[in-house]
Amino acid sequence: MSKATNRKLLGTQGFEPETLSGATGLPEAERAAYANRVSQARMACGFSSTGGSSAAGTLPEAIALVRRAVQITNSVAARTDGIVPKPVAGIALGLAAEATALTDWTLASATSCYDPTDIQGYFRQLYWRVRTWKLAGSVSFDLFPRKYGFSPDDSELPDGDVRSGEARLDFSTARAGTEFSAGFGFGRSREKLDDELRGYVGPSASIAHAFSLLPKKSPLTTDGELNVKDGEMPPRLVIGLSAAIQVAVDKRESQDTRFNSVKIQPHLDFLINETLSFRLGIPVNGEIVVREKKAAQEETPTTPAKPAVAEKRALQWTVPVAIVAVLKL
Repeated sequence: MSKATNRKLLGTQGFEPETLSGATGLPEAERAAYANRVSQARMACGFSSTGGSSAAGTLPEAIALVRRAVQITNSVAARTDGIVPKPVAGIALGLAAEATALTDWTLASATSCYDPTDIQGYFRQLYWRVRTWKLAGSVSFDLFPRKYGFSPDDSELPDGDVRSGEARLDFSTARAGTEFSAGFGFGRSREKLDDELRGYVGPSASIAHAFSLLPKKSPLTTDGELNVKDGEMPPRLVIGLSAAIQVAVDKRESQDTRFNSVKIQPHLDFLINETLSFRLGIPVNGEIVVREKKAAQEETPTTPAKPAVAEKRALQWTVPVAIVAVLKL
């Protein structure tokens, strides 16, 4: 980018912040580096980097001084007719229209001479090398559907009663293509309307790391920095593993294990660009299944005797025979 191009004045743009506050979550060193880059950008565009001097060292400062001088001259000429020489007053009045136009002039943004994709790429590189943290909480409920009318077994019909409820707290941290997240939830649930709500806890965790999808043509990093082109990240492959379990606080006597459910999924994410990606995953799920209680049957002329069967609850595992693919556009 030439210096002449750098000096473009785009007066319709707003001001960029000179500094970043601590609320951004960035370390002090990174915020200082940002402020230094803004200062360099202002000088590259021909603007003052500090603005603390009273001298007209830049075009915006010179315009401000001229505008103020014209306003003062007009004011004095209007109140002291005959004292200010007429040629001076005439020149000042002639500049009135130009002075009015100058009042609408706005200083261009410090980054106006940078292409938007360059700014986007800079912030992508910034948040690639700086560790980020996220914290989220959620509360969810699941209700039985409302039913009206005839009940074949004379049982109570559900009327929007609570089936389950859960409160969760999750956090995640990421840096340089590696992300780790964990969470913990507490809730209560029941399978049938006449069951009691039973408590459970639900911890979860996941980890993922990004690799170059096309290492020869478009590497993910160069010299330790994120490789961005036109502000966009290169195609990448993300390998990850997620797991979540639900543990019963007060399990039923007929349940063999305290685990209500177990979910494990290794996955591969192919991130082609910001709008096209797809995932290949193998979800392995363990869910509680129930063997119903049956009373003993006596022997009859046509059927043999059958012993009583006790109710039993245990995990049943499901492994897909094909890889699950999810396409995102």
